[in-house]
Parts: sequence; structure tokens; C-alpha cells
Amino acid sequence: MHVFEKNTNIFHLLSEAVSEGILVVNEEQKIVSINGKAATLFGYSNNELIGHSLSVLVPEEYKRQHKAHVKKYYHQGKSAKKAISDCIMGRKKSGVSFPLELSFHPFRIYQKDYVLALIHDQSESLEMAQILNLKENALDATLNGITITDASKKGHPIVYVNNAFEKLTGYNEAEILDRNCSFLQKGSFKDKGYRIMLKSMALGKKCQVQVKNFKKNGDMFWNEVSINPIKD
Repeated sequence: MHVFEKNTNIFHLLSEAVSEGILVVNEEQKIVSINGKAATLFGYSNNELIGHSLSVLVPEEYKRQHKAHVKKYYHQGKSAKKAISDCIMGRKKSGVSFPLELSFHPFRIYQKDYVLALIHDQSESLEMAQILNLKENALDATLNGITITDASKKGHPIVYVNNAFEKLTGYNEAEILDRNCSFLQKGSFKDKGYRIMLKSMALGKKCQVQVKNFKKNGDMFWNEVSINPIKD
């Protein structure tokens, strides 16, 4: 740990300036330096982890796997400038486990090998992904056809379509995405409902209209369209 003892002020000054959690371990997988973000993330004070094994931050059931994982990057250090692990589990001082992502950066200084790890807490991201997945499943389960378009791009391209919309129109997802909804009009743009719809979209307002649409096979049908802007 003598390398970081001699350069501790410089390292801490730099590491505290970044938003990620940072820690450095030596070849024995002992923690030789850690910034405040990483220490707080695991529930420790800034210097409490110095000299301790990295394994204290790993849940018991993952320790053997994690030790082998880190060791691999020492051997690949000269060729692997950066290696990002899959989402793994970390262990707080309280014993609570939480998901995190590690980005390893092996380096060598004063004839000593080290690994710098950037740490990202994935708890919020995973929770958000689960919520989005639940909502998407709910949208796919509804009997109403649903599309989401990107109003920030020219032509308002479709970025999401549910199963009901595919069944209603006869088009599959690949034929729908990135297109403007007007492809269902097939040139019948004089509809009063269509003009109201265009005006509402331009103003970012809600509307409910009936428009003449055509399925993929050419069959015409009256489509009751509800438009709702989603902001931010």
C-alpha cells in the first residue's frame, strides 16, 4: 500500500471529483484506496476499509466467483485496459446485498499491479426496468391498439406498438416502427377527424376523433383514435 500512501493527497483529490464510486485493490485483493462515494455506497467511513480484503464487500455466496473474476484481470492487465462485469451483488456494512456494476481498469505502477474499479449502484436502474417491463406487459395485454410516437423527431415516427395494434391493422412490428401513423390513411387525408388530429398534435393537446384507416390487406375500417401527449 506504500504507493498510495505516498500519493494519497493527489489520488483523493482526483477521486473525490468524480461521481462514480472508486476503489483500488492490490494483487492480494486488499483495498489500498477508496473514495467517499464508494465508502458511502457500502455504508463505511472513508478510511474504514483501507487494508481490508475486497471480499468484505461481497456477499458470502459470491465470494469464490468474485475472487476468481478479479484475479483474471491481473493476468490480462497488459492487454485488457478495461473490462466491465455483468451486474453482480455487493454487500453493505449492514449485511444488506444490493446489485452493482463494476468497471475494472488494471494498471501497473512502481512494479506493482493494481486494479481500479468504478462502481455503479444498479438498485434504482433495475427497479425502473422492472416497472417498465410490467407496464409494457400491461400495454401488450390490452385489447386496444396502442402506439407511441416520438414527437421530438420529424414525422413523429412510431417507437412502440402493442400486439393489439398489429392484430387490428395486419401489420407486424417491423413494418410499423419508425413510420408515421399516416401510412394507415392511404391518401385519405381530407377526413375532418384527421385534420383535428393533426392540429391537436401540433398544439400538444389531447383529442379523440374517428378517422378512416386501411388494413394491410386493403380493408377499410373506422378507427376511433385517442391522442394523449406524454411530456418529459
